[in-house]
Amino acid sequence: MTQSRLPPELAVFAFEKARDAIMCIEADGRFHCVNQAACRTLGFSKDVMLNMRLTDVDAELAGVTWTEWRDDVGREGGKRYESFYKTGKGGLVPLWVSVSALAFEGRDYLCLFARDITGPRRVEGALRQIREELELAHRELEDRVEARTAELRAANERLKQEIAERERAREALRLSEQKYRLLSENTHDGVAVVQDGRVVHANSRLLERSGFSLEELMARPIAEFLYPDDRQAALDPMTHLLRDEPSDQPALLRVFDGKGRLVWVRSSAVRIEWEGRDALLFCLDDITELKQALEEKDLFLKEIHHRVKNNMQVISSLVKLQGDTVKDRGLEEVFRECQCRIKAMALIHEIIYRSGSLSELDMGPYVTSLAHSLFEAYDAWERGIRLEISAESLSLSQDLAVPCGLILNELLSNACKHAFPDGRAGLVEVTVRAVAGDEIELAVADDGVGLPAGEEGRERGPLGLYLVRGLAEHQLRGRLEVERRGGTRFTVAFHREGKKKGA
Repeated sequence: MTQSRLPPELAVFAFEKARDAIMCIEADGRFHCVNQAACRTLGFSKDVMLNMRLTDVDAELAGVTWTEWRDDVGREGGKRYESFYKTGKGGLVPLWVSVSALAFEGRDYLCLFARDITGPRRVEGALRQIREELELAHRELEDRVEARTAELRAANERLKQEIAERERAREALRLSEQKYRLLSENTHDGVAVVQDGRVVHANSRLLERSGFSLEELMARPIAEFLYPDDRQAALDPMTHLLRDEPSDQPALLRVFDGKGRLVWVRSSAVRIEWEGRDALLFCLDDITELKQALEEKDLFLKEIHHRVKNNMQVISSLVKLQGDTVKDRGLEEVFRECQCRIKAMALIHEIIYRSGSLSELDMGPYVTSLAHSLFEAYDAWERGIRLEISAESLSLSQDLAVPCGLILNELLSNACKHAFPDGRAGLVEVTVRAVAGDEIELAVADDGVGLPAGEEGRERGPLGLYLVRGLAEHQLRGRLEVERRGGTRFTVAFHREGKKKGA
């Protein structure tokens, strides 16, 4: 491999473009230098941070003497911990921190690397909630969940160790241009320099992971290593960078390795001068295992929804079988209403399982399927009752979709049972739409006999308006309105985020 002296921009690039926060602290606790990620994570400008001390932002140091803490780090050779850092907006952000002692040009410093772990904490909370809610229905999945969680925890610990090693290498690169080649050989990122559409330099990490030799990389245009569908998305930013035009960074790309396999990489690039001519310096991070883990998580959640739907259908069938043995018509109707409510909730899991989103539900198909199912259950079409549905394609979270489904089930059931007595025909209208701001309006109207005078606040049916009002006000945090002109119209209005106006 040809030995080449790299330009000074590389050291600045590695420091400033690092994804994690990097901070160099003087012996008195003041910040000596910070990178863009540190300013972005904490919400301070660089000028402000350079006039601050570590003790101003790190909650770990509350009640601790700075000099003792600094000396402990020096004696131990470094320290890793999680802490909450104060932000420029007055809040707190959780960070994973690695700090090491550093001697440079006769002075002692502390070199600190920090990563925002807000996202992983939210993911862990969401997964924990899912496990708690579905534990009774899916006891057979507990062993798989525990095993998978242990694997992810171990992978997370390995990732933390790799990040610490990578960031130490990048910080050293910032301090000395002459150390670049040694550092590039020890970083966990693949590094390549591209000039005239071909690779002219690659570190050993890239060669090892790609399965190519440097000669093989240099012999072919870079486009030949890219997956055909990703070529344009990769080559266009290269052109923009060489022209000093804005370019999206980083990019997710698929490339071929030496065995012809597709590998996912996260690519970041910057224009540099290589041997007196313009070139592009690429940092390539292999994220194939991460992509596979995310796909496995989605498949796992889909399987959970599928099993919940199947279990609820079994429960519905058991309720129906029990209802068939009852001779009392009143009790028989109670069993049928219970079965309809179970089906309304099971339908949510079925639609989520078949859709592309695991966190939200499209209310259009759901409302249509639920209404048709109820009309079939009550033989409404055979009795001359018509159904009109106007449901916009609105995406709601499961927390909102479940009470909406139960409200629709109750209102449609009541309309089919009570609005058209003695063989009377009529019309039932169902409307779901977005109104002002983020408010959603759900309405069920009929042109039947209507509520008797003075009964707007009383029940209509076994659970009736009591159940509807409770779901609307307590689950959706919305409001219920009842109109008695030319039949009956129930309207439930709520906010997409489940909060009342002014709350």
